[in-house]
Amino acid sequence: MVELIKFYPAIFEKTNHSYSIYIANIDGCISYGETFEDGIKNIREALTLHLSGMFEDGETVPNFNLEHIKDNLSSNEVLVMVEPNKTLLLQLIKRGKAKRINITLDEYLLEFTDLRARELKSSRSALIESGLKAILY
Repeated sequence: MVELIKFYPAIFEKTNHSYSIYIANIDGCISYGETFEDGIKNIREALTLHLSGMFEDGETVPNFNLEHIKDNLSSNEVLVMVEPNKTLLLQLIKRGKAKRINITLDEYLLEFTDLRARELKSSRSALIESGLKAILY
């Protein structure tokens, strides 16, 4: 299964009128932008879509050595750490089947969990699942 990292190294290369961008440790994850801001938006979307495909295919994201990447930048390249769009990523990743588990929680934490779930018109399981997704992704 793909291991999600919070931030990924994006290399921005200035061309005549735009930016060419790629994620340093993920082959084929490339984009461009007419402005630097467009480039950030575009590579973030490309990264999100690429990660969702890797997740579905059971691939792992290669590790990267940030110092090595920094040391090998050319004069017209800039390193920017980008984060995938977690909301979109969660929508794209296929969900597994629900599985019943037995867990132990502090009784007061469980009481507050149930109270919050009722406030949200949700279930205890759905609230715990959404909290885990927010932390893990």
